[in-house]
Amino acid sequence: MQKTKRKEKKKLNNKQKNGNLKESRLLSELGVSPKSQVGNYLNSNPEALVSRAATERGINKRVKFLNKHNRHAQFSSKHNLSRYQKESDSGGFSTQYISEDEISCWIVTGYSSYNGADEWVDCNYSISGNGGDNPEDVVSIAWPSGDFDLVENGAYKHNMNAGSLKSSSFDSAVWNFADGRACGITCDLEFTVGGHLERLATQGKFETTYQHGYGGCGSLSVSVSYGNVSVTPTCGKSSVEQQLRDVEQF
Repeated sequence: MQKTKRKEKKKLNNKQKNGNLKESRLLSELGVSPKSQVGNYLNSNPEALVSRAATERGINKRVKFLNKHNRHAQFSSKHNLSRYQKESDSGGFSTQYISEDEISCWIVTGYSSYNGADEWVDCNYSISGNGGDNPEDVVSIAWPSGDFDLVENGAYKHNMNAGSLKSSSFDSAVWNFADGRACGITCDLEFTVGGHLERLATQGKFETTYQHGYGGCGSLSVSVSYGNVSVTPTCGKSSVEQQLRDVEQF
């Protein structure tokens, strides 16, 4: 998908350079209203708009490829505009906002042949903005216990170089993500977390959340079940905010 995204981004950048980029058409392609908070942000940040559109096109092509091989794949997208908070540069704690950051996720589902699993689900995250902070962020996936089971060793990640699996159970999986290390001064990255699932219900619900930790140290204590994600700082003046939640049924 990353290779496809780079190709799409190059095409869009060339259109932008030649003055042929239609921002309104790209927003429509993303399903984002130009009058919304996210739409206003993307309209005023062409680089972020191009990156999101290229990601969506890359995922769309991946889904088409999977369906040619009878994987029954489909995807839905969720875009969110957030403001990352962090400790102030002066060393004193501050609730100042350092940037407007755009977090998006694409949930891709399909048939799985892994270790007895019926389904797989990917949560593809795209993050842009100015840096990160300690403690590490948390990404979770969860579903009602009567809808799916996570098969043994079924949780996985891709391109999440600063992330690691924190825990997994039959009804959820949780990853730590060191956004400060991954992003540095600026942030423009994509990563995927997901799981291979055994289907228990005809229609199953699924959710993913992104929790941002900032302004402190240590780690975040996390408890996850479908519809209930509890994240608590464990050190100093750390704080946490939920930046994105997406719920799908398939």
